[in-house]
Amino acid sequence: IIVDDQVITEPMEVGDVIVAASGSITVTGVPEPGLRITGNLWAVNSGRVVLEDSVIQFMSTYHGQYALAAAENARVEIDGCDYRVPNGVQHAIVIAGDAELELTETDFGGLQQLLVMNAGRIHAERLNGNFEVLVQHDARMELADIPRDPDGGDLWVWVEFPAGSEAVYTPPMPGFIDSW
Repeated sequence: IIVDDQVITEPMEVGDVIVAASGSITVTGVPEPGLRITGNLWAVNSGRVVLEDSVIQFMSTYHGQYALAAAENARVEIDGCDYRVPNGVQHAIVIAGDAELELTETDFGGLQQLLVMNAGRIHAERLNGNFEVLVQHDARMELADIPRDPDGGDLWVWVEFPAGSEAVYTPPMPGFIDSW
């Protein structure tokens, strides 16, 4: 459990990590083999997770085994990373409560799920990888340039509309996007 500020700049392996209270973990410039996570990485309360310019590897062996999650008023920022999960394994980044995710300029391996619920917010742009995105409750998700490169991946969008919702569509439309 992290409740202060921690910085990781060298490759290492960790198990379950919870960033709580107003604590933070910053992973910056970590080269191969990267930060290898054999557990869940959670940010809760006002915790903060920053992953930048690093190799990040979640070592899941089956679908949904490990996840990156933020809840309550937590914040996650991912920029310029090589974010990996083993081939054929689904991995999720889950944003709930009033939490936020800023996700940019990152390459993903495997099938990545981005899930936002409650009043959470995800802003994701310029990503490569195979994505399934889910939006629930009063959450908000902004997607741009996914995939950023031709043949850089696929995008599936699933949206839940509660009673009384008003939806304004702008590309991409819900469902599989074959090309732009």
